[in-house]
Amino acid sequence: MMIVDKSNEDAGMMLPAPRVGYAYVPMQIMGETYTPEKALMQGTIFPELDLPMGTYGKQYTD
Repeated sequence: MMIVDKSNEDAGMMLPAPRVGYAYVPMQIMGETYTPEKALMQGTIFPELDLPMGTYGKQYTD
């Protein structure tokens, strides 16, 4: 994909489109799920994603 630089149309300068980023999504197998009621309380329907708060690093308190 190319982006045309409109600031200097006479030159017709073509700039390469910047790459924003890449995503990595591992293959997942549908396994056990919570009941709808428990899923609402836990914030996820998948028990594998139900992790303790401290798992992601420092906890901030105000």
